[in-house]
Amino acid sequence: MPLVCCQQENQDKFLLQLNRDDGWSVMGVFDGHGMWGGKVASIVRDGMLEALKDVDGRKMNGSDPEMVHLLSRLFTHVIVGSADCLHTSLLIC
Repeated sequence: MPLVCCQQENQDKFLLQLNRDDGWSVMGVFDGHGMWGGKVASIVRDGMLEALKDVDGRKMNGSDPEMVHLLSRLFTHVIVGSADCLHTSLLIC
């Protein structure tokens, strides 16, 4: 009989917004690992949702340098904000 050990909770989170008002769809998988993996994945997903809420895809296209710059700023904002939140306290974020 095989030995079964330690069923762990799936810590992955996802984001799925199909056919937004601006005609874009947003999809993402946030892969959590470790003791706080689920919490970190949630913080990053929620931060990405917040950062993208005011982006109007009708004003941009994928080859637009402004789009690349915007996405870079969004990712930086989400990652730095997540790190700050985790540093402050994992329990109150």
